[in-house]
Amino acid sequence: MAINRVLYATQTTVIQTSNTAWIIPTQTASADETIPQDDVLVLGKLGGVARLQKDVASCKASFKCYLVDSFISEDWANCDVQGDKTALGGNVGALGTSAGMLNMLEQDARAGNVLNHYCDSTGVAGTSANQNDGFQIFGICSSMGIDASKGAFPMLDLAFEGVGRLEQLNMGTGGTLSATSGGKCAIKTAVPLTSKDVYLGSIIGHATTGDTVASVKWSYDMPTETLSRLGGTILGQSSQIKNDNKVFSKPPFKASMVADGQSLVKTPGEWANSGADVTKGAFMILEKGGENASTNNGCKVKLEDAGTNVSTRSLSQNVGDVGATFSVTAEGTKTLFTVT
Repeated sequence: MAINRVLYATQTTVIQTSNTAWIIPTQTASADETIPQDDVLVLGKLGGVARLQKDVASCKASFKCYLVDSFISEDWANCDVQGDKTALGGNVGALGTSAGMLNMLEQDARAGNVLNHYCDSTGVAGTSANQNDGFQIFGICSSMGIDASKGAFPMLDLAFEGVGRLEQLNMGTGGTLSATSGGKCAIKTAVPLTSKDVYLGSIIGHATTGDTVASVKWSYDMPTETLSRLGGTILGQSSQIKNDNKVFSKPPFKASMVADGQSLVKTPGEWANSGADVTKGAFMILEKGGENASTNNGCKVKLEDAGTNVSTRSLSQNVGDVGATFSVTAEGTKTLFTVT
């Protein structure tokens, strides 16, 4: 039996919004497509007479990315990206601005702006920007999330959905065995955030006073819906069926934030619906340098006060544990992204 191992050593992840191509330091990436098919069965025949695609295909992709303070590409000024967008780094300081990646992903999803996101080799000498050794998905963001815990690197999770087959999904050929490190967009150095760069509370840059929070997780689900017309094209890749099939997000969205720790006395009060008190409401702050960081140095992820409140509280303890573990969840319908 022949075994062919393919080393994807030239991958760079690019998340595109309507204004920018964001280069993201990625730990894992995955993609899949589903092609709806069915058997045609007729009376008098034991087997089927055909197997046909009966509707437009769907595709998904997900990325687990590092939240970083800064990083350097191999050749940032000449970084090749597919399309005519400017390449920028997706560091934590660029996430929460009005034109930052998180805000733009939400806006593009609401507008149904289907964009090209890919994990691929870029700018290898003597070939085109598209090296055909990874995957491409034309889609919109369907969910975001940040997971931060004591002793771990905070991570950003992104998921995308599209209609039609994946624009590219290489299943392993000799063309994937490039000796370069991702071409001009390869990330050479990176400074990720650590658990000390994550804070909760009503005062920007300070932890919730008196509480011992071990982990916090934010998630933002943006359900999607596909609009198709009868008689339209259903066979082909996303770029081939886009005129007859569109995917949009459909608000209201579902935003949630969960904190776990050994003491959560004040967190429920901080995360409760605060009405006109905009200093409260569930939020986390990610910034390099922690409490002593300068302004505009990080991202604030906050659940909008209106429609947000604490939904669950729980306690658990096992024999031999030093203390109980508490959990608090706040839920709402909107997340606000700003810089700290």
